[in-house]
Amino acid sequence: EDAAMAAEGGAGEGQQDPGAALKSIPVPTSVPYTKYREVTGLIVTYLDSEEKRATEGAYAGVKQADLMRWYMDEVSKSGKFSSLDEMAQEYMLLQRIMEHLINVDQTLIVMEPNEEDLTQRTLVLNANYVLDQ
Repeated sequence: EDAAMAAEGGAGEGQQDPGAALKSIPVPTSVPYTKYREVTGLIVTYLDSEEKRATEGAYAGVKQADLMRWYMDEVSKSGKFSSLDEMAQEYMLLQRIMEHLINVDQTLIVMEPNEEDLTQRTLVLNANYVLDQ
């Protein structure tokens, strides 16, 4: 309802839709293979290490939001972003790659779906995925 009101200009005075800034940033229509492999490698390594750290049988996966936050923190540490636009573009790219890893490659498996908020679904690494050594 708030989004509909905001679209009509009827939402509270001075409040802006936080997603409006993201909508103005161009999203690449394709992802270079090297970038895809780089992101996949980081995600897979992280999920594998989380699974190994968990006590026997206690691993239930990682929330997608936590995984995305971890990735953005890692990439930010490298000093890669010179602007918020670059950071937002990387975030949207990450979302696209993760959807591909779930729906196409099936590298990531959704253990606990969440239809209302996809970032709250729980993900695990596919047991058949072979880690690059």
